[in-house]
Amino acid sequence: MTPTDWIDRTARTLTTEADAPLDDLEPLLGLTEGALVVGGGDGSRAAHEVTVLQERMASFLVTRATFRTLASDGDRELGEALDTFVRAGSGDLRRMLRDSEPFWNVASFLRLVLWPREFNRAHPGDEVRFLGANMDAGAVAAWGALPPSPDDPHNMQALERGFAECLAAWHAATGHRTFFWSTTSHASSGPGRAVHFPPSTPRGQRNAGSLLRDRFGAAYRPIGFTFGHGRVRAYGSGGVLDVPPPGCALVEHTLDAAGPPGAAYLLDLRTPAPPALAAWRDAPARIRMVGPGCDPAHDADHCMTGGSLSEWFDALVHVHEVTHTQPPS
Repeated sequence: MTPTDWIDRTARTLTTEADAPLDDLEPLLGLTEGALVVGGGDGSRAAHEVTVLQERMASFLVTRATFRTLASDGDRELGEALDTFVRAGSGDLRRMLRDSEPFWNVASFLRLVLWPREFNRAHPGDEVRFLGANMDAGAVAAWGALPPSPDDPHNMQALERGFAECLAAWHAATGHRTFFWSTTSHASSGPGRAVHFPPSTPRGQRNAGSLLRDRFGAAYRPIGFTFGHGRVRAYGSGGVLDVPPPGCALVEHTLDAAGPPGAAYLLDLRTPAPPALAAWRDAPARIRMVGPGCDPAHDADHCMTGGSLSEWFDALVHVHEVTHTQPPS
């Protein structure tokens, strides 16, 4: 049996229609049983169908699996403003998103904030909360993070630790089960993961997901979101990139050759498999990252390495073809 055969047999078809019923996500009940924090990380922040699936997953976990906090890796100030909106309805939501990072000012993220407001109206005393997990520099320092080193000028070590400590402290204070909407580089369980954004030199470094796995054990469940090809919004600009089908160096090459044609699918990587398939899941992997300076002509150079699929994720969601995100209408 090949990896594609195994995926064809075990994957569950998902829809990328934003308004579709959530029944296709029922496998998440078993996948997240006992989980306290679920990380949902994608490698682009810029593909519409992927953001739709992240938003649908968040909705399912709240309405059918008792999750009560929606967290992002946005800054604490934005998180507090969104929390106030979902609890009290106060504030100009569209302006908040317009004034934030471009990847938050998209239709799916707007939906992520609008429906919890309606949920909270209908469920007084059982509110959904919103959390911005990106702590400011002072808060990170209070957790004992190290100062920047010459090979970590942006102090990513402090950023990753800050995400993890913020989520852990929030759980300790609220007891809430939490969905963490983030990127592959933050949400995967990658104790040695390295992000490649040429021409920058990649550096293996512990990320938030690995620290959350240390803190919560198996109660931290990372889910990765990948795609095959299509158009995505260029990082930090209004441009659009045409991303080609993945080459054989990327894990997306195998993922894209399997599953229901033209549809998205959910793959539980914990599913028992023959030794040859387990070896594929455990092998060193290269997964696509569409980040700063991404050049589709050198697609496989923009990636994450330093681990395997089975180390990074408990499950994957794959979309064959994507379109770029749009600002809310």
